[in-house]
Amino acid sequence: MMSSTLRLLLVATSLALVPGCTWWRGWVNAPQAPRAFSTAPSLQQIAEHINANTVRQLETERARISLDGLPSLSARLALERPRNLRFRVETGLTGPELDVGSNDELFWMWAKRSEAVFFARHDQYAGSAARQMIPIQPEWISEAMGIMYFDPNGKHEGPYDRGNHRLEVISQLPSSDGDLKRVMIVNDVYGWILEQHVYDQRGQLLASSKTSGHRYYPAEGVSLPHHIEIQLPPADLSFALDVGQYRINTLSISSEQLWTMPRFEGYQVVDVADPRFSLPPGARNVPYSPPAPRTGFRPEVRGLEQGSLR
Repeated sequence: MMSSTLRLLLVATSLALVPGCTWWRGWVNAPQAPRAFSTAPSLQQIAEHINANTVRQLETERARISLDGLPSLSARLALERPRNLRFRVETGLTGPELDVGSNDELFWMWAKRSEAVFFARHDQYAGSAARQMIPIQPEWISEAMGIMYFDPNGKHEGPYDRGNHRLEVISQLPSSDGDLKRVMIVNDVYGWILEQHVYDQRGQLLASSKTSGHRYYPAEGVSLPHHIEIQLPPADLSFALDVGQYRINTLSISSEQLWTMPRFEGYQVVDVADPRFSLPPGARNVPYSPPAPRTGFRPEVRGLEQGSLR
């Protein structure tokens, strides 16, 4: 079984590869999201709705991350499209446990229980052996949260009605390893991105996300998920992020502090894109068979009962 330190580092890698002023808001009396579609939407209407997202920056100091077999931990997350990201995990007793960051040039990851600070430049990581740990596009994590650009001129199929107010759109995504296939599930009333599943050319599942607990922010005109489930089968890893409150399009810390790789006293600095770097045991990409469908999965829609969407 993968060690807890390695699991945290894999989470770190996945998060680092990503990505007006609104202050903290509570759950009480949350405003109802407006309908995005009054009738069954076309592919163009879905693309226009997704691309109307006004989120440039996102921050939360009130989140928790949960991994299988480990207790949930307090987390802080900040991102700025397209690649700036900072993710920190800590406990009240032991202090900082994990620090992950990304900017336009590189990403880094540090865990207290590791022996080094791991980093790589984005362009070098794409062709490195270490990419076997997380073989997905760099911006995928922010896209998994529904913050994405949908290319209306790309290769798409659908939308297909999958029942329970769910539409399926299948897209071909160019990558350095050949075209990937993305299956995206969208709510046919509010336009929320509920699921995304990315497959390689062999049909192997590379990454999945499921989101729920969407909440509408009227000042920005966007809905954001407050529960995000991430599954990375090649790394045998899954985790969930629960967000209490978001800050949108403003940051509490200066950009220079957030997106600059800090120094960690007493830790060796290791470039994971260096050809001499060897992957930890158990982190190599292995064949994966997708699990049976979760027939009981159903998106959470705050304040609405099933069947009351229309």
